[in-house]
Order: sequence, then C-alpha cells, then structure tokens
Amino acid sequence: GTLSQSQVVAFPLMIILSWMGLAAWLFPAEDALAANAAGTYGRLHYPVEAGRQISLLILGFQLFWDVPMTFTSAMYDPVMLVHHVGMLGCAVVSFMPYVQYYVPFFGGAIELSSVPLVIIDIFHPKRYQDVADSNPISAQANFFMRVIFLLSYLAIRCIWFPVVVFTEVLPDFLGELSSAANVSAAAAPIIGMLFILPLMFLQFYWGHLLIRQAIKALSAPPEMADDRVAKPTEMVQ
Repeated sequence: GTLSQSQVVAFPLMIILSWMGLAAWLFPAEDALAANAAGTYGRLHYPVEAGRQISLLILGFQLFWDVPMTFTSAMYDPVMLVHHVGMLGCAVVSFMPYVQYYVPFFGGAIELSSVPLVIIDIFHPKRYQDVADSNPISAQANFFMRVIFLLSYLAIRCIWFPVVVFTEVLPDFLGELSSAANVSAAAAPIIGMLFILPLMFLQFYWGHLLIRQAIKALSAPPEMADDRVAKPTEMVQ
C-alpha cells in the first residue's frame, strides 16, 4: 500500500541523511570550519559542500515523493503538507548559497529520530502489528523501538533543535538583519526566520502530541494501549 511504499523509500533516506548530517555537523570539513571562523557572514553565506549535498537530497525527495504523496488520500495531512513545503523551501533557499553551514544539522542530524519512527510505523495497529505481535521477542522489540523513538524525538527535536536555533541560528539571523544596509539585504535573514521558527514550533507541537499519547498509553487498559500510542507516529515524518 501507499504507506508501506513510503516507509520503504523513507527508511534508507533517513539513514543516509542522518549519517551525512551527523558526520558533517560533529566533524566539520575545512569549508565548514572556514565558514564558522568567518562569523555570522560565513555561517550564513559561505558555501559548504556537505550542506549543498544534503539540500540536493532533500530537494529531490520533497519534489518527487513527499509533497506529491502528501496529496494522496491515504497520506493527506495539511500540517504535514506545510512541513514538506517548508523543507522544500529551505532546500531551495540554501542553494543561493545561504545557511549551507546549518543544513547538515537541520537537514541531516535531526533525521536520526526519524529512523526508529519509520520502523514502528510499519508495525502500526492499522498495518502490520500482527507481525510484531507474532512472538514475544518481536513484540518487545516493537515496544522498545517506540520508547527509543519517543526519547530520541524529544532529545533531538525538542531540545537539541531549539538550542541550536536560539544559540546559533537566530543570533546569526538577527545579527545580519541589524547590519542590513537596505531592504534587499534584510530579506534573506527575514525569510530564514520565517522558515526556521515555524518549523521549530512544529517540532514542539508534535512533541506535545507524543507526550500526550504516551501518557494515555500508560494509563490505558492493555488492549487499548497500542491504538493510543500509535497515532502520533503518523504525524512526525
């Protein structure tokens, strides 16, 4: 079905993006080091090859898979559509080049939390949970994968993500905005903030849903728990 196809496509991409992003963010290449050393202007305007490569992957995935698939009846969700269009817009803007220094983090590293999501979404109660529940070992593995997803999502998307936004990205945008000589120069940081801030609050929104569903699952009768914990996994992709 459509959802299974989506997971087959998404799983390897999430692994590739998270690996590329973490490697480039934690162990920056010379061009990223040079961009950082140049301060605000360097981080926002210097070309960074790892950022460009990740943006190319995101652009292709959004154009040829995520955005078109979100319009299908099985996957349509206006919030997810906004998310995908936002990611597409960020990728396009980065080719100016703009904020390529930050692309490995926001386009790659944070996708690490999406890897367990793809796995648990396969075994959603509406799809293949009977496979996961076919023996005690796979049932326990499915449960622990859900826990790993919840913890990784909260740690990466609701803590690490805003920390980088507030301590690095936003100061750079505001710094460039304050020194802008004209409206044209101010446009780029304004557009950047219009992308990153809504995306950040979207992470908080999904994190809130996950916590709420986890609380419901813990308080639900055993036969209802699976249905209650599964719904948010459809939203955070």
